[in-house]
Amino acid sequence: MSSFFNDFSISLAVDLSKQALASLAQNMGHWGVGVSSTKERLEAAIEAHTQEVKAWSEEISFRDIARPKATSDVFVPLDIYLLPQRQHICKEERLKSASLSSILNGEETAHLIILGQPGAGKTTALRHLCQEMLTDSEACPLQEFPLLIRFRDLNQMRGKEEDFSDLLVQRIQSILDISLEFPATPSPDASTLDQKILRERAVVSMLEMLRPVLLLDGLDEIPHKLKRDGIIAGVRQLALQLEKARIILTARTGEFSYHVEKMTAYEIAPLSETQIEQFALGWLGADDAGTFLDQVRKSPFADTTIKPLTLAHLCAIFERVRRIPEKPKSVYRKFVSLLLEDWDQQRSVERVSAYSDFEVDRKAEFLADMAHELTKSNRVSTFSRSDLLDTFLRIYANYGLPKSDAQAVVNELETHTGLIVQSGSDYFEFSHKSLQEYLTAVFIVGLPSIPRNMIELQVMPNELAVATALSSRPSEYFYDLVLGHFAHFNLSFQFVRSFINRLLVERPDFELSVKVGIAILCLYSQYLRAWIEDAAQLQLFTFDPLSHEFETLNALIRERLSAADLLGVYEHHSSSHGLDGQEIWRLEQKQEQEGQLRLYSRMKILPPILWVRRSLIEEDDSDRMGEALS
Repeated sequence: MSSFFNDFSISLAVDLSKQALASLAQNMGHWGVGVSSTKERLEAAIEAHTQEVKAWSEEISFRDIARPKATSDVFVPLDIYLLPQRQHICKEERLKSASLSSILNGEETAHLIILGQPGAGKTTALRHLCQEMLTDSEACPLQEFPLLIRFRDLNQMRGKEEDFSDLLVQRIQSILDISLEFPATPSPDASTLDQKILRERAVVSMLEMLRPVLLLDGLDEIPHKLKRDGIIAGVRQLALQLEKARIILTARTGEFSYHVEKMTAYEIAPLSETQIEQFALGWLGADDAGTFLDQVRKSPFADTTIKPLTLAHLCAIFERVRRIPEKPKSVYRKFVSLLLEDWDQQRSVERVSAYSDFEVDRKAEFLADMAHELTKSNRVSTFSRSDLLDTFLRIYANYGLPKSDAQAVVNELETHTGLIVQSGSDYFEFSHKSLQEYLTAVFIVGLPSIPRNMIELQVMPNELAVATALSSRPSEYFYDLVLGHFAHFNLSFQFVRSFINRLLVERPDFELSVKVGIAILCLYSQYLRAWIEDAAQLQLFTFDPLSHEFETLNALIRERLSAADLLGVYEHHSSSHGLDGQEIWRLEQKQEQEGQLRLYSRMKILPPILWVRRSLIEEDDSDRMGEALS
């Protein structure tokens, strides 16, 4: 064994692996299942995985920065809400927070769900936790070592007969090199148990003896709902059975819609002013941090929604150009531009490039087209080499590229740009999901008109939100998208939630127009309709996941529409209460209409039925409004 594993095995206990295998053999022997794993194989498997986790966790790197940053140098201790924001009923609940490290290192709660917006620092927090565990700190004192599974790695695994609940167990079994020998003819006692159940029992037995912290990173990177639901079913089974091993799962807030027994959910809070200063100091050093922070404080990024990923990009851009942009779209654009400008200068060697005659803008157009095709056809964030080749063959003629250059282009994409990275033996992905979404949005917004194929559009909620922000007329684009496209379909609950979440992050510059107010109301009405009419959703949710986010939009709507405007066209039909106790009104158009919305009603732009929250449209004099609606 290597010296690294010898040091590591001290914390693991002298013969813990031997005990684990003995316990496994005893448990499996009852069902006539043999265990061919050995102590040496188990130790080698743990060592190999630990080395992989060590390399993964040591540094933060993307091609926009001059050199990788050590995780320990730039990590900032984060805070978490003890109750996720979507469950907050009042602003005072935001005060119920704690340091993330106190939750990760605590012994009170075994299994955790760490939620956060894109770029909130979920993965970096796991990297830092791994670093702490591998350097003999007191992190996770009851666990012996980190066992890391990135959910994106499960995308290429297939479930038997579309049963994906076994994928997580299979992955753990592979990492620990657990070899089971099933009898050709099952014993009578084992006749009621299939191999799936026995594999699960074997994995649970090993995890309980080895006591790792099982880190499950990025649930939102499983795009197919059927597979995601199946994997969550597998997480549920493990959470119910594991008492000595610990589970920590991360997911985007807007993409997580589950309740998992025996797991407690928290949400990463926005960075405080002190944390922003600490981050800049660690990233840029004392000489540049002050100048950078002065620029941040004078920009829209100075609000409390700034995230570690955004801040990292801002720091990296500042290192290159000595200034920061003002909008998320500017960050994406600048980031892609920097990578493309360095396309042929990544290494100090000359090479024949299929893109050597391309200007930066043309390269960006090609990548945007490719991102759109991959998103549309694959609907996943990972893709194979053959997917890249097939995509090239569909679009190469639009860019004057010879068909014979397909392989050369693919090779260059995977090795030179930094935008696409290899994530497996034959699989690739964009270096960050947000970049694929941005490039896809660039392609969509550059089309002559918004595509009419809603089947394709409904797999791109994030991309459409970014496209709205990128549009030269975001108000008109948003109005056309919502009332010219979304209004003709019963949008899914998941789609509307993801679209709105991303729209709030992108902060498009909407005009102070009635049309924008109508579009926001109609979109939220679609959301409430899907929520109320879909009985399945009532079983999944005990609150309105967008209630907090839509409070942010109240001000936008009130600047454009008044209660009197709505009452001029609609009348109250019925009331109900959401699962979080908030009152919801069902408004119907009345025959005698008046006010500035009457024309929109006559043009069939306004829907005949509108679902709204009372808190979304009520004025300060809520009693008067309630009487009018009654």
